[in-house]
Parts: sequence; structure tokens; C-alpha cells
Amino acid sequence: MSKLMIYGMALTVLLGGVGAVADALVVTEREELEQFAESVTGEVSGHRIDAALRYASPASEAVEVLTVDGRWSFDERNQSRLAQKARSALAPLDETKLRVVQQSLHLDGDHGRVALRLHTSLGLVNVVFSLNRHDDRWLVRRVVVS
Repeated sequence: MSKLMIYGMALTVLLGGVGAVADALVVTEREELEQFAESVTGEVSGHRIDAALRYASPASEAVEVLTVDGRWSFDERNQSRLAQKARSALAPLDETKLRVVQQSLHLDGDHGRVALRLHTSLGLVNVVFSLNRHDDRWLVRRVVVS
């Protein structure tokens, strides 16, 4: 084998390794939405609702919560009440026997949507999170629970 072939193969392996490392270090916006979905449906930890609340910042992005019981909006004036309403609306996420029946993610520029159909002890529950991109993070804009 000639030295040129050996150098060519070494360069190919090196470039492939650099590409793999770069890909591992860069998290795409879609992967961030997938991480959000996993955080609110994953391992039973008692913290699924807390995970959803970490993506809420009413001072930066007003949050709307819609359930069969009503509609509430939260911004910088009443952001302290969001956690209580979110815990009530998202109570099905806290179940130990939660099972994801269907999940879809939609990304359109700085707007994302995570739609979940969950099997709970109450039956099927649909939860749709609409998120907007702010600088380098996603923030929940609307939660619909039906």
C-alpha cells in the first residue's frame, strides 16, 4: 500500500471522527423538543410537572393554560399562580402508570409543538405544549389538556 493511500485513509478516519464529535456536541432544535417530551413523560420521578415548569417563564413569554374547566393566562403580573394551575391541569403526568400512546413533534422555525396522547388511570388524555424559541431556549407558550 502506498504512503498516499495510508495518508488518505488516515485523513478520512480523522475527518469522520471530527464530524462525529461535532454532531454529538451540537444539539438541534428538534432534539431539544425531544428532550422536553422525554422530561415530561419519561421515568417516573415525581418531577414531570416540574420539568414542564422549567420551560415556562411568564415574564418572557406569557403562558396560557386551557383545560375542560377553563382558560387561564399567566404573565409577569401573576406568574406566581402558574405553578398551582399547571400542577392541577397536568396532574395526569404525575401518574406512575403513565403510558405514551402517541407523540408528535412539529417544528416551524422558532415555533414548536409537542402533542402527547397518554394512557392514564383516567383513560386517554391529550396534552399539547406549544413552545416558542427565545434566544437559546424553548419556552412554553400554551398548554392544552383534554
